[in-house]
Amino acid sequence: MRIDIVGAGSIGLLLAAVLRKSGQEVRVWTRTKEQAVRISSSGIKLHELDEQAYRIDGVEALPLDEAPAILRTRQERLECLFLVMKQTHIDQRLIDMLGRMPLAANGVVVCFQNGVGHMEKLGRAVPAEALLRAVTTEAAKRTSSHEVWHTGTGSIMIEDSDELTPERKLQLIKLDKQLNDAGFSSFLSNHIQDIIYRKLLVNAVINPLTALLRIPNGLLLEGQERQDLMRAVYEEVAMIYAREGIHLNEDDWQHLINVCQQTAMNTSSMLADVQAGRKTEIDAITGAIIRMAEQHQIDVPLQRVLYQLIQAVQNT
Repeated sequence: MRIDIVGAGSIGLLLAAVLRKSGQEVRVWTRTKEQAVRISSSGIKLHELDEQAYRIDGVEALPLDEAPAILRTRQERLECLFLVMKQTHIDQRLIDMLGRMPLAANGVVVCFQNGVGHMEKLGRAVPAEALLRAVTTEAAKRTSSHEVWHTGTGSIMIEDSDELTPERKLQLIKLDKQLNDAGFSSFLSNHIQDIIYRKLLVNAVINPLTALLRIPNGLLLEGQERQDLMRAVYEEVAMIYAREGIHLNEDDWQHLINVCQQTAMNTSSMLADVQAGRKTEIDAITGAIIRMAEQHQIDVPLQRVLYQLIQAVQNT
């Protein structure tokens, strides 16, 4: 089964390179024609965790703008589509484009976005029964349009559901096997909602604080003042989660600490966006927490301050 990947950022390039390196068929749809040409002509340069570098050839790369016309000409329907871009890139133009990319009868669209709220948008273009959420803790850094560094190993969790048709369930099992065969630690989960909310918690603490302090993840643990600030943000989110029926414990706090330690030298995505002058995902992360709080009429002063500060920083 060929895997189509929309989005050639760090995780998109990592997925494409590792899958292709294992001999699987992969096609990447890029935002620019220049990136598509570069990947097609030069391959993807993958720097693995063992410091080995590989040139991965044979990845077909095409501009996303041309996808409907190309697929129509080739009379192709997509079996498996990975959406691997930030929530900030899920705009009406992308939604319209997805609506014009034909899915196979049992095709699946796997969504790797941080935060919440994007599935409702995507549901306007893709049949709800084909949309699946995914969470990955793999870490990567893109250093050029066709070069990516694998900076941390993790897992890929894809939504499973008893409501899937037998045919689509088979497609999902096949996809899970392909990911594991490529060397990823992949599994299917009936509890993806809990996993998404726990990743949202990690992002809600690490992303805005590292972006405002302009430090890599690991430096959040240096000094009692920084750890106290992390804990205060964590406790505010935990209070909201409790009203949502999601109850955290000390293991969740320790998990957050472990993430900082395991990704100590990493630049968070929000810090990278601020440094590059790009729009951040603050609305999908901290904004989502604030919206949950408003539904329960809970005051969340820290979340509001973090949200306003990041908005101010990204608009400078």
